[in-house]
Amino acid sequence: MSKVEDEQPNIEVRQTSLSNALFGRNGAQFLGLEVRYAKPQTVGRFLRAKQRFRAGLDAEDRLVKASLSKNALGRALNSDSTIRTTQCIGCRPAPHRPFSRPAMKNLVDLLAPAHGEAIVLMPLTRVLAEGRTCVGRLTIFPPGDLQLNPDDATVIPRKDLASIQSQLTGFSFELFEEFAAVGFCTQLSIENLQQHDHDADITLLSQLAGLSERSFDLLRLNFCRLDLPDTLPGPVGVWDISTSFVGAVIYFPDEGAWCEIAGAAAAYTSIVSGIGLDLDGCSTDLPPSELDGEVGAIAAHALSLLSDAMHARNDTTKFVRCMTLLEFLGSPDEYRQWKKLKGEIACHLARDKENYLSMLDELRLFTSFENENNEQMGYRTLVVHHGKFIEDILPTRPQRQILFRKLQTYCHAVIDDMIDHASMAWEDFVEFRMQKKKRLGIL
Repeated sequence: MSKVEDEQPNIEVRQTSLSNALFGRNGAQFLGLEVRYAKPQTVGRFLRAKQRFRAGLDAEDRLVKASLSKNALGRALNSDSTIRTTQCIGCRPAPHRPFSRPAMKNLVDLLAPAHGEAIVLMPLTRVLAEGRTCVGRLTIFPPGDLQLNPDDATVIPRKDLASIQSQLTGFSFELFEEFAAVGFCTQLSIENLQQHDHDADITLLSQLAGLSERSFDLLRLNFCRLDLPDTLPGPVGVWDISTSFVGAVIYFPDEGAWCEIAGAAAAYTSIVSGIGLDLDGCSTDLPPSELDGEVGAIAAHALSLLSDAMHARNDTTKFVRCMTLLEFLGSPDEYRQWKKLKGEIACHLARDKENYLSMLDELRLFTSFENENNEQMGYRTLVVHHGKFIEDILPTRPQRQILFRKLQTYCHAVIDDMIDHASMAWEDFVEFRMQKKKRLGIL
């Protein structure tokens, strides 16, 4: 056994009651793990140390001693009296390399590209994965899953300066042993890629990340929360938030050729708190798009606005973005005053007329509302027109969490109906709303 593996662990991780610690869909954020760091180590040592405690251990009552990365946290679950570990995405897993790696052409079996399509692989951080996960047309591979041998394929010759600039970012095929990978297929041309300069590479990377983000928008709708940014996955293509670089491996199966491209990312906001999204059970359908119909295009843009709100730098910005989203959902084709929009939102969620009127009162408080002394109390008016911060209006974090949960409930109800009726023209969706109001006894 190596000296590294013989070394005694120097970090104590105290496991509390998992049954009490798990919270919601993404309980990985509240595992009740108390960590005292001595010095940063690799998650690989953490995983190996956990394996020494496999037989007969109680995951709720025992102290587990292990070494782990300062930037990552594993999770232990009690299953059949055996400790089961999940890999911490964004850190190196326990090494496991076959004697011979499969060929690059095996990607064709994994992702099934159409004739003429290229396969794109981009790194992903802040997700917990035990196996492959399908998100729309994307496939997310756990770290180390793509132990492919690039030597069996031809490296695409590119302009020297563009190639050097990509290499300087530190991006390489080997990163997929350490990070999760997002794989998908798209139409690309080798000839165009060979003529790219570095600016063209950055433009292409932005387009590729945008293609994948559409599926992640739907993932965020279903599995992430406005009041809990700790569960958000990292930006697609980014492997180190401190450098702000984006990278991709592009493989052309018809030609048996591949290349790596990387460069500075476009502006983005990355969450650093928490350990990200647990992908267990997070598969989703295809996201809505303009190909579905007019309402599908509106739903796709709404999902993008919701993702922007989730990534807001502070709660005031998040609140303003949420109100902008609700305004868009109420009337995407023209500006309308909020007093005329509230009913367009509430009808998607209300159970009956009384519930509908109660929601109108709540939305009035969120927008513009004067008390008996003619003092403005509406959150949006105070923030947008009076220069207040939402932190001043709702000073405690639990108050703001309740607000964001309510706002997400309204957004979710409207977007869900739009996705279900994505093929409709907007005029038909307006009629759909009218029918909802009639059933509630409003009209």
